[in-house]
Amino acid sequence: MAETGAIDAALLQLLRADAALLAVCPDGIQFGIADPAAQRFVLVDRFDHSVDLRMFGAAAGEAFVYLVKAVLPESTSRNAREAARLIRARLDGSQALAADGYALMAPIAEIESIRLVEVDESNPERRVQHWGGQYSILVQAVN
Repeated sequence: MAETGAIDAALLQLLRADAALLAVCPDGIQFGIADPAAQRFVLVDRFDHSVDLRMFGAAAGEAFVYLVKAVLPESTSRNAREAARLIRARLDGSQALAADGYALMAPIAEIESIRLVEVDESNPERRVQHWGGQYSILVQAVN
């Protein structure tokens, strides 16, 4: 039986397979809330999920939207920008998502880019770069 956590796991696996991305973000790919010790990481979170029901109640498909962003404590955006480029290269247009119990209905698509600079109020010299995007994943349960 298909369950939505399989999509989360497949997306994490797809990102964790990117050695270049992990070189820029060595604290790994984190889901939901990052480990407190992590400083240079990619944060993935499920932003939205909806089910398209058929006339008789069976799911015709499911739509997921994920936030995927690099988080780097740096004053310049150079590395965060590179991480965002690697995220986009790995995900946008990809058909490589393999989730147990699901078939991908369309390539993964970036639907919005994200660029945010977080400034520490107690120390304006300290900045954290957030670069990435929101990605749409359309699937159908196969069991």
